[in-house]
Amino acid sequence: MNKKWEIFSADQDAVEKLEKEFNLSEMLATCLVNRGIVESQDIRMFLEPTRKDFHDPFLMPDMREGC
Repeated sequence: MNKKWEIFSADQDAVEKLEKEFNLSEMLATCLVNRGIVESQDIRMFLEPTRKDFHDPFLMPDMREGC
């Protein structure tokens, strides 16, 4: 199995903005930017999810049979 790491370069201005606005580490802010999570509402939902933010696990195929 030959797997290769892909290293993405993030928009440094966006990373710095998230670091300051949400008091995040550079690494976490970079991960969020690389995933496209840059809107305030999306960041809050990613970092502090509630029960309603999760999908119903029984929507997955054969979940009932597996349980």
